Amino acid sequence: MRALIRLAAIAAAFCAFLIAPASAAGRNDIYAVAGVRADATAANAQVARATAVAAAQRAAFDRLVRRLVTDQDYARLGAPKPDDVAIDRLVSGIDIADERRSGTRYLATLAVNFDSAAVRAYLTQAGFTLVETRAPPALIVAQMPDAAPGLSEAWRQAFEQGGYSQELAPVTVAPATVTGPPAWPTAQSAAAAAGAASAIFATARTASGMVVADLVEVGPSGARTERGQVSAPLGTGDAALSPALQKLAEAVVGRLQADWKQTLASGGGQRTRITVTAVFSSREQWAQIKRALSAATTTIVSDVRIDGVARDGALISFSYVGAPAQLAAEFGRSGVDAVSDGATMTLRVRG
Repeated sequence: MRALIRLAAIAAAFCAFLIAPASAAGRNDIYAVAGVRADATAANAQVARATAVAAAQRAAFDRLVRRLVTDQDYARLGAPKPDDVAIDRLVSGIDIADERRSGTRYLATLAVNFDSAAVRAYLTQAGFTLVETRAPPALIVAQMPDAAPGLSEAWRQAFEQGGYSQELAPVTVAPATVTGPPAWPTAQSAAAAAGAASAIFATARTASGMVVADLVEVGPSGARTERGQVSAPLGTGDAALSPALQKLAEAVVGRLQADWKQTLASGGGQRTRITVTAVFSSREQWAQIKRALSAATTTIVSDVRIDGVARDGALISFSYVGAPAQLAAEFGRSGVDAVSDGATMTLRVRG
């Protein structure tokens, strides 16, 4: 890294250079709502489709509002009720999957993309305070150890199909092969593959007409945190369990979102400013580190500046939310190791 000193003149030309944030789509993933079910029956297929899509757009907007606004504002102001024309103006596009239709019925799963600027303006004018700082991703280990294998898989699928990777506190789902009591060694490999700094074991069971999930979070330090218990009502008949598990997954994710917003409100989401050293041996490695920084701006990193560049390294400063282990996991998602000795941090392309 002596080259950083020898090539100070070269570095000075880059001092004001800013890392470009990720693309609008990447940064504004929180303004996309996936896993929205559309289902309507009408006199003909065309009317059924229009009815189903309109209802799905409204459901997606309701979910987006709950994602972005503080719980206090939602309780004080209530759910906003834009008319269909306003909803159409707020929606920037729709992706359709699993489409099925008959002469009178339409079913599909939608991902509804919203115009971030339009939504911000609409909600702030209505008096809402928006929360847009995302948490690092967490790995969900969904299991039902006392249930038949099919039910345990249905519980895991409830998370996979819910579109929860775009929440403020995004979650990714562990493979079905990850099972066992809540412990970091159980989830470590899957968490590393997902770039998650922690794993939340969501262990579900049925009890007294309810489906209940106990939440336990584990991390690399070996710490174990009880995240509470959530439940959803269980209907009657064998067919009632699947929708109950979907409601339970919604409740789990809702709890995680509420906890994250509370963390931000209490100051636990305060940003830390840090200067790190990036080490590279080629332009390709430097480009990969810059891509990792750009990707991290969609979650916990902001205000990135390159303060100096030489042939074999760079000095970079930025702000981030969370713990150093979460920051390291975020860079790890892009194949960059962030190694800290307690006083300094070094970024290096993995391998």
